[in-house]
Amino acid sequence: MLYGQALRRAARTPYPLLGVTLAPLVTLWFLCQLFGALPHALRAFPTHGYLDFVAPALAVASGLPFAVWEGMSVGRDADSRFLDQLLAASGSHAFIPLGALFVGATGAAFSALLVCTVSLAAGIAVSGGIQGLFALAGLAGILGLIYTGLAWIITALVPNRRAAAAILVVVLVSTLLLTDLLLPNGLLPAWLRLAANLNPLTAAIDGARAVSWPRVDWGRWERNILVLLAVGLVTTVGGAALPRPLRGER
Repeated sequence: MLYGQALRRAARTPYPLLGVTLAPLVTLWFLCQLFGALPHALRAFPTHGYLDFVAPALAVASGLPFAVWEGMSVGRDADSRFLDQLLAASGSHAFIPLGALFVGATGAAFSALLVCTVSLAAGIAVSGGIQGLFALAGLAGILGLIYTGLAWIITALVPNRRAAAAILVVVLVSTLLLTDLLLPNGLLPAWLRLAANLNPLTAAIDGARAVSWPRVDWGRWERNILVLLAVGLVTTVGGAALPRPLRGER
């Protein structure tokens, strides 16, 4: 029921849905226009074309804005009379974030599949086949779970939603830039490579490329998904441990 409530909330607000459908496709087109000549200018570029390079990375990253929005939205559900009545029997609000967590994960996985479908139409297929496609979507879903939980934790700890939004914008932009999403790791400064190693998105991107590029490496995918599962467990447990946001201006 909590999952259905979160789905209905997402359906009533079109902007997050545009974030997992139209926005990734526009971003993919702009990136290919901006950096399309890069593989021809650099001999050591890891792929033949820029679309081959960026599509798996963008696929797993494209659902993050939607996941963050879902995490912030849990605050409204936590304070709603509907959920008070629903959970009156148990007296516990620890399950309130779960609906948003699963919607965030589902939206991120759907966005990944959409980017892969468009890339396939452009001639870029996932080398791992159908199994690789679902493996990539699994990485995106777990990453969406992580950032939905993180957004909920930040929203619960700060005094109001405006402060949470400001912090989460910084977190989201930092997550997207402090990684090798746009450029190969070898072109990044040493300090940025170090920061990227601490970024969950880096693990998701590495796993996605492991099953998308010609030399499929399932061992690499397994290592990265285990890292994401560990981080996801922390954010999920953390979100459940903070069932009520701090009172303040919302």
